[in-house]
Amino acid sequence: MTTASTRPRLAWVDIAKAVSIFFVVSVHAGDWLAFTGVERGPVLEAATTWGEYFRMPVFFAASGVFAARWLAVGWRELLNRRLATLIWVFLTWQVVMFAYKYLAALTLPGQRDTSLGAHLLRVVLSPLRPNAELWFLWALVVFFLVGRLVHRFDRRWVLGVAAVVSVAWSSWVLVDLAPPGSPLMRAFGAGLQKAPMFLVFFLAGAYAGPWLLATAARVRWWQAVGAIIVFAAATVAVDRIGLYATPGVSFAHQVLGLAAGLGAALLLARIPGVGRGLAAVGRRTLAIYVVHSAVVVVTVVVLWETGLSGLLVDHGPTAVLVLTALGFLAGLVLHRLAAGTVLLEAPPWFRPGGRDRATPAERSEPPATPVDVVARPTLPVRSPE
Repeated sequence: MTTASTRPRLAWVDIAKAVSIFFVVSVHAGDWLAFTGVERGPVLEAATTWGEYFRMPVFFAASGVFAARWLAVGWRELLNRRLATLIWVFLTWQVVMFAYKYLAALTLPGQRDTSLGAHLLRVVLSPLRPNAELWFLWALVVFFLVGRLVHRFDRRWVLGVAAVVSVAWSSWVLVDLAPPGSPLMRAFGAGLQKAPMFLVFFLAGAYAGPWLLATAARVRWWQAVGAIIVFAAATVAVDRIGLYATPGVSFAHQVLGLAAGLGAALLLARIPGVGRGLAAVGRRTLAIYVVHSAVVVVTVVVLWETGLSGLLVDHGPTAVLVLTALGFLAGLVLHRLAAGTVLLEAPPWFRPGGRDRATPAERSEPPATPVDVVARPTLPVRSPE
């Protein structure tokens, strides 16, 4: 009998995470290079914009698929086996995030907050106001807790309420009440800005996981291609007409983005070698997620301080891709060297169960991060935070 801890992972789900984390890292590479005058170029800019519409729904849905069995366990087991590591990594990597954010504030042009006090305050308030690249871990903790609290309720009602919240948030809060760049939105921070939109995708992955996996097994290549084409056509149409303020349009676009992202993952899974390599990356997204921004920022600071960034102005797309690859490489190295250590896993004393640590099989299923880590919502926001 296949148990919860021994059930094999599905390659296409990990591939979906790998594709999403690529867009996350490339977004941050392009955003930080832009402070030095190095631009993505029209092709990468278009790819980045399109990626904004599916990477977070894909990440959270994949997280939900792997999280389903944890939403019905006891609170102690949930905290010990799943949430302890998410909370630990979120808190400890605040130090690293503070260091590179403050370094950027002191060196790079165009930074909004340059005072030490402002950066320290962000760290202190991070459990209540998650910001920048670590908001995803905070959101996962909240989603696990919400999913555990409502697991006895009718799932149709739960998903319906979550969908209404997502529609209201993307169509009203982010448009009229607190649009991107407004003082209220800056007060929210990245986590509170985005989490309400994506809870429905996490719950959908958890509740509809068996159906989703069964459906994926029957999808033909032309159906996957069709999902991508429909999403592409919808993206072009919505962008040109400007319908994002229309209630429900942003949410519907995210649903299409989820279908397209999963379709792309299924197609990539069919390619020998490529699918296997991407699946391996997808199992290491936590390390890539937490470390890539530090590597990106430090590299951009060095380029700026040495004047080398000026040489890259005419080679923006190449610079973005190289910096993206560097962030990926750093994450893979970190996973290789630090998997199972306090850099990526909660120590026994931090867990409610003490020595009752996660099994090796469970540790092989890191949260499906991304990661904008920080990704932005469907409404484009061009700020590293």
